[in-house]
Amino acid sequence: MLFGLLSLALAAEVEIWKYTEFPANTELNGYDGWESGYDQDPWYGYQGQDGTYYALPATDDREDAGCDQRWVNSCNNLLFHPAVDVNDGRFTTQVYTDDDDTIGVVFGVKGPKDYFAFLLCGASGDSTCPLDAVGAGNAALIAVSNGTATVLAEDRGGFDLQTVFDMTITLNDGNIVARSGNLRLEAAAPDNRKMNGVGLYSYNAGAADRSYVYFWDPTLSALDTDNDGVIDDEDNCQDDANPEQADKDGDGIGAACDDDDTPASTDDSGGPVDDTGNGGNGGNGGNGGKDGTGDGSVELSTTGGCSCDGGAGTVPMAFGLLAGLFGLRRRR
Repeated sequence: MLFGLLSLALAAEVEIWKYTEFPANTELNGYDGWESGYDQDPWYGYQGQDGTYYALPATDDREDAGCDQRWVNSCNNLLFHPAVDVNDGRFTTQVYTDDDDTIGVVFGVKGPKDYFAFLLCGASGDSTCPLDAVGAGNAALIAVSNGTATVLAEDRGGFDLQTVFDMTITLNDGNIVARSGNLRLEAAAPDNRKMNGVGLYSYNAGAADRSYVYFWDPTLSALDTDNDGVIDDEDNCQDDANPEQADKDGDGIGAACDDDDTPASTDDSGGPVDDTGNGGNGGNGGNGGKDGTGDGSVELSTTGGCSCDGGAGTVPMAFGLLAGLFGLRRRR
């Protein structure tokens, strides 16, 4: 079940999409907007004994996916959702795994072979990793275009088994920051990609070998840099608090960051001229709101309408009890 949350409380981010109830014992491809990169790599919903709803990869059908030969069998092992349109935002999910292979999050997804990803590979000698840059015990931030991966940043840093941890991606003004625990990767986005289109990644980390990976509470937020309750995408003063979106001279630059707030002059056609000469630092071109009126109105569209709180976010209590769910799925 999808929940849309439009909380405009003062915060560094505004949560606008959160998925808290994956359907129990249901294949997720095609369910409620979710899509897997490859139908033979199924993902399932599951409800644990603690009441939390999880997304689990079931198996890994390692057949040719038509991608770059460096990772021809692993580029499309993702589950993603279109979510909500967000330019500058943050995506996070909680994870628990007792499988030492590769897990990750994806964002800016245009399709199963066109996305950004933050990947972690386990540190054991038996870990299966999709790329040299994501070898055992390594992490990488990558851009995928038509199945070909470009490594944007990499470092040492895997994950601890049987431990709850977060994976978080922040995209702000074309800069990507990926975090998990003490690990931090940063890179410039290679194209003008939005944050929306978010999801999960798993390679050789499925339930068919009786080891499990649990993802829950994937959450997409819009950034609010100045903590004024207006998201950056709609803020006419992105770095200076201007909660009323006041624009004294009507030039699209908020009064809080306008060096010259006297009424704008007009050109020969009678149209307003930006009196600062620099276009301001407002989000969305400094136009004072999504509708370009400069009146401070903010309209956020979501794909759900329930302002409900999410799952427990605690350590899962039902590990090892899913053998029946995946009895018909086996690793090839």
